[in-house]
Amino acid sequence: MAQSQRKIDTVINSWTARLLANESHYSQFDGTIKFAITGSQGGNWIFICRPPVAVIESDEPAQCTITMNDLDFLEMSNTGRNPQEFFASGKLTVTGDTLLGLRATEIIEGIIERIV
Repeated sequence: MAQSQRKIDTVINSWTARLLANESHYSQFDGTIKFAITGSQGGNWIFICRPPVAVIESDEPAQCTITMNDLDFLEMSNTGRNPQEFFASGKLTVTGDTLLGLRATEIIEGIIERIV
Protein backbone atom coordinates (compact mmCIF):
# COMPACT_ATOMS: atom_id res chain seq x y z
CA MET A 1 0.00 0.00 0.00
CA ALA A 2 1.40 3.42 -0.95
CA GLN A 3 2.28 5.81 1.82
CA SER A 4 -0.45 8.27 0.91
CA GLN A 5 -3.06 5.50 0.92
CA ARG A 6 -2.40 4.26 4.44
CA LYS A 7 -5.44 4.65 6.62
CA ILE A 8 -5.41 6.07 10.13
CA ASP A 9 -6.91 2.91 11.60
CA THR A 10 -4.18 0.82 9.95
CA VAL A 11 -1.53 3.02 11.56
CA ILE A 12 -3.25 2.88 14.96
CA ASN A 13 -3.53 -0.92 14.73
CA SER A 14 0.17 -1.14 13.89
CA TRP A 15 1.08 1.20 16.74
CA THR A 16 -1.11 -0.84 19.12
CA ALA A 17 0.63 -4.09 18.19
CA ARG A 18 4.04 -2.50 18.63
CA LEU A 19 3.06 -0.91 21.95
CA LEU A 20 1.71 -4.14 23.41
CA ALA A 21 4.66 -6.19 22.13
CA ASN A 22 7.30 -4.28 24.07
CA GLU A 23 6.87 -3.19 27.67
CA SER A 24 9.69 -0.66 27.33
CA HIS A 25 7.42 1.46 25.13
CA TYR A 26 5.07 2.20 28.04
CA SER A 27 6.67 1.07 31.30
CA GLN A 28 7.88 4.59 32.18
CA PHE A 29 4.38 6.06 31.83
CA ASP A 30 1.32 6.01 34.01
CA GLY A 31 -1.35 7.83 32.15
CA THR A 32 -3.76 8.10 29.26
CA ILE A 33 -2.98 9.83 25.98
CA LYS A 34 -5.70 10.57 23.45
CA PHE A 35 -4.89 11.03 19.79
CA ALA A 36 -7.62 13.27 18.38
CA ILE A 37 -7.19 13.09 14.62
CA THR A 38 -9.22 15.53 12.55
CA GLY A 39 -10.11 15.30 8.87
CA SER A 40 -11.91 12.76 6.73
CA GLN A 41 -10.00 9.81 8.24
CA GLY A 42 -10.15 11.22 11.75
CA GLY A 43 -11.18 9.70 15.02
CA ASN A 44 -10.16 9.48 18.66
CA TRP A 45 -7.91 6.80 20.10
CA ILE A 46 -6.81 6.56 23.73
CA PHE A 47 -3.52 4.90 24.59
CA ILE A 48 -3.79 3.60 28.16
CA CYS A 49 -0.18 3.44 29.31
CA ARG A 50 -0.62 1.65 32.60
CA PRO A 51 -1.70 -1.89 33.41
CA PRO A 52 -3.74 -3.20 31.78
CA VAL A 53 -2.21 -1.47 28.76
CA ALA A 54 -4.64 -0.97 25.90
CA VAL A 55 -5.60 1.23 23.00
CA ILE A 56 -9.28 2.01 22.54
CA GLU A 57 -11.25 4.07 20.08
CA SER A 58 -13.09 6.53 22.29
CA ASP A 59 -13.95 10.17 22.74
CA GLU A 60 -13.70 9.85 26.53
CA PRO A 61 -11.45 12.29 28.37
CA ALA A 62 -7.76 11.47 28.79
CA GLN A 63 -5.00 13.04 30.86
CA CYS A 64 -3.41 14.39 27.71
CA THR A 65 -4.80 15.00 24.24
CA ILE A 66 -2.63 15.22 21.15
CA THR A 67 -4.45 16.74 18.19
CA MET A 68 -3.35 16.55 14.55
CA ASN A 69 -5.05 16.48 11.20
CA ASP A 70 -5.14 13.18 9.35
CA LEU A 71 -2.68 14.16 6.61
CA ASP A 72 -0.04 15.34 9.09
CA PHE A 73 -0.55 12.24 11.24
CA LEU A 74 -0.03 9.99 8.22
CA GLU A 75 3.02 11.99 7.16
CA MET A 76 4.53 11.60 10.64
CA SER A 77 3.80 7.87 10.66
CA ASN A 78 4.89 7.19 7.10
CA THR A 79 8.11 9.19 7.14
CA GLY A 80 9.21 8.69 10.73
CA ARG A 81 9.57 12.44 11.22
CA ASN A 82 10.01 13.48 14.82
CA PRO A 83 6.69 14.49 16.46
CA GLN A 84 8.45 17.50 17.98
CA GLU A 85 8.86 18.94 14.46
CA PHE A 86 5.08 18.87 14.07
CA PHE A 87 4.65 20.44 17.52
CA ALA A 88 7.12 23.23 16.72
CA SER A 89 5.34 24.01 13.47
CA GLY A 90 1.89 24.08 15.12
CA LYS A 91 0.69 20.96 13.29
CA LEU A 92 0.47 19.02 16.55
CA THR A 93 -1.11 20.46 19.68
CA VAL A 94 -1.06 19.14 23.22
CA THR A 95 -3.74 19.87 25.81
CA GLY A 96 -4.20 18.62 29.34
CA ASP A 97 -1.07 17.23 30.99
CA THR A 98 1.49 18.82 28.68
CA LEU A 99 4.41 17.09 30.41
CA LEU A 100 2.81 13.72 29.67
CA GLY A 101 2.20 14.91 26.11
CA LEU A 102 5.80 15.87 25.60
CA ARG A 103 6.93 12.56 27.07
CA ALA A 104 4.49 10.83 24.72
CA THR A 105 6.90 11.60 21.91
CA GLU A 106 9.08 8.86 23.42
CA ILE A 107 6.23 6.41 22.96
CA ILE A 108 5.57 7.63 19.42
CA GLU A 109 9.23 7.41 18.45
CA GLY A 110 9.42 3.92 19.94
CA ILE A 111 6.45 2.53 18.05
CA ILE A 112 6.36 4.58 14.87
CA GLU A 113 6.77 2.58 11.70
CA ARG A 114 9.24 4.18 9.36
CA ILE A 115 8.29 3.56 5.76
CA VAL A 116 10.89 5.30 3.67
